[in-house]
Amino acid sequence: MAAHRHVQRGRIHADRQKGLAAKRMMEFELKLRVDDHAASRIWKNAAAASLVTSEPASKSVLSIYHDTEDHALHRAGISLRLRRDGDRWVQTVKSGRSMKMGISRVSEFETGVEEARIDLDACADTELRSAIEALARNADLAPVYSTDIDRTEAEVRTQGGTSALLVVDRGNVIAGARTAGICEMEIELVDGPPEGIYEIARKVLPQGGARFSHVSKAGRGYLLADTGSIELPPEPRNARKIALKKRTGVAEAASRVLGECAEQVFANAETVLLSSDPEGPHQLRIGLRRLRCALSLFRGVLDESSRRRLASEAGWMGKQISRLRDLDVLAMEVREVMCAQAPGQFDFASLLETVLTEISDERRRVRDFLTGPQALGFMLDLAELVETVSSGTAIAKVPAGKQSGILSVSRREMRRRWKKAREKARRLDELSIEERHQLRKELKKLRYAAEFVAPLYRRKEVAPFIRHLKSMQDVFGALADAAMVSDHLTGLPVTDVPSRGRDRAIGWLLGAKTARAEEAWTHARRDWKELREAPRFWR
Repeated sequence: MAAHRHVQRGRIHADRQKGLAAKRMMEFELKLRVDDHAASRIWKNAAAASLVTSEPASKSVLSIYHDTEDHALHRAGISLRLRRDGDRWVQTVKSGRSMKMGISRVSEFETGVEEARIDLDACADTELRSAIEALARNADLAPVYSTDIDRTEAEVRTQGGTSALLVVDRGNVIAGARTAGICEMEIELVDGPPEGIYEIARKVLPQGGARFSHVSKAGRGYLLADTGSIELPPEPRNARKIALKKRTGVAEAASRVLGECAEQVFANAETVLLSSDPEGPHQLRIGLRRLRCALSLFRGVLDESSRRRLASEAGWMGKQISRLRDLDVLAMEVREVMCAQAPGQFDFASLLETVLTEISDERRRVRDFLTGPQALGFMLDLAELVETVSSGTAIAKVPAGKQSGILSVSRREMRRRWKKAREKARRLDELSIEERHQLRKELKKLRYAAEFVAPLYRRKEVAPFIRHLKSMQDVFGALADAAMVSDHLTGLPVTDVPSRGRDRAIGWLLGAKTARAEEAWTHARRDWKELREAPRFWR
């Protein structure tokens, strides 16, 4: 396509002639990537759920995105688009986009234009127009990529009063010689409670086959132009610090904590789907555990039925991931031994091959699960909770006299967690394997809770407690590793094929892990004493 000059002087008044009045709006929509099978059933499911209030209409939509050669608009968070909609052209400028948990929020200004040419004068938002002109600096605003979409859309409405535009897009993103297919569903809020869009998604996707979109179509076009792919590179996401202050409102604190946990879960679910990085399942499992702890932190603050349901679903989700994570750890253990152990009577290579086969089968199962109806339902539930917490609708109705601030909430939870850990640690030297496991889980919950509320207290008081807590967890981590290795090495199908060398390798590894766990346990009493004597920063 030929480049177009970024300024077309002389304001066009064809809008009025064609009835295309310029308009500005805030767009709020849920975006989901859907597979072909799910996409083919959306309208049937919508009709069956009595959601559709207008007949679905189909049309072809060609959108051409313009920018400078160095993508200055994109870097500034602005997209500039010409769209052919039937026999008319519409120019749209979007800015201030945020994409979190599939929800896109963006300010957009659109107006009809006379022809397929950028006309900045047609943008009545003088501030936005000036920003584009400053970024362009008299450079050409030329096409960077386009999308050629077959779109089907209809108005839908829930019984709860949410009106939305349901859109199914199938087509291609095109950047130069590069083309990538795309299939998406969008639910754009028109009116009513925003949580209704999650209800719509659940009803039109009861069989699963979808995942949250983390990138807009504009973002995918730039990715395709720059990298040749419309997907962000999958990358494991660790837990991040949460900005809390003593004056932070409880609803806002709950939104931030739960939102951070949800982001960790969603990002690592994507990593598991798109890569074989063993850190993906690990961080996904951590995210789910942190989420359960966060839900516990805000007991009495959140609507109790929603809180309990999400905690139960998160625990169940974690169990679906656990075996893949354990097998990844086992493979790392075997590789580590192979690097340090001279070859001979121990056939670690055969053992590793068997474990890797198990990992491959389990990864397939987990990926099927993550794109299935249960996982999608959980993620929609979680995203809805975070959204409704921030608006206050998911907050429990507490009498005015019993309301408390985030500091009181944190102290209550830390006291409760500490009490549980102390109860589990009684008769430390006499604990059974199962009792040690229960204490380990309580210490983990205590640590997550401490990390959540740490910003509310002085660092010099929090750091020693968390440091001693981590030391205690290291002891129990060795015990857990030994139990995990024993479970997976002594059970089928890992040992289903007879092999003396591999059986010896299994025996050696079991012995080494057991010895390491026993050695770690000798420090348990000392570490517990130091943790118990550490200052309680929440007092």
